Amino acid sequence: MFWLRQGEKKSCSKQKAAHISKPIRIEALEVVLKKFDIQQCQDLESPDLIDLSESALLSKSSNSDLQEAIDQRFLQELQNMGGSDGEQLVAELIQIYLEDTPIRIQTIKEAIAAEDRSKLQKAAHALRSPSVSIGAVKLGNICETLENAAITQSLDQISELINHLESEYKNVITALQSFYSS
Repeated sequence: MFWLRQGEKKSCSKQKAAHISKPIRIEALEVVLKKFDIQQCQDLESPDLIDLSESALLSKSSNSDLQEAIDQRFLQELQNMGGSDGEQLVAELIQIYLEDTPIRIQTIKEAIAAEDRSKLQKAAHALRSPSVSIGAVKLGNICETLENAAITQSLDQISELINHLESEYKNVITALQSFYSS
């Protein structure tokens, strides 16, 4: 399954057939989740979940920005599909996303600093897919713009997009916090 980390794939080798192609669609995810037996992977080490109510990255944002940051229907649908484990499933998906995204943003910045357009394009694509999958559609769109800009725009213009990307990521964090506090 696409959300498992490298070391965790071995523990769930029976689930290799559980594959979801990009772009991830709720219907396809639902089919895979119905096949996935969470009990077979109980031996996985579960990292402590980030307390979504506390984050140094949070900034003041307008309510409309927060409402636009996450399409909560994605998260609610994932929760519903997970049944009794739905809340835990979504919490783990968000945990992985919050751990991986700063690394992906840093990779984007490094690609710009190195003037490596190919690396920039790949890094933006790598962030776009998981962002859209959890409902951060606006952030995904910024990543898509970065992907395209890597080919057509100057690096100065691209640098301006990075500020927009980081600002939107802060909105996503706040929106995820809001989702779990409700």
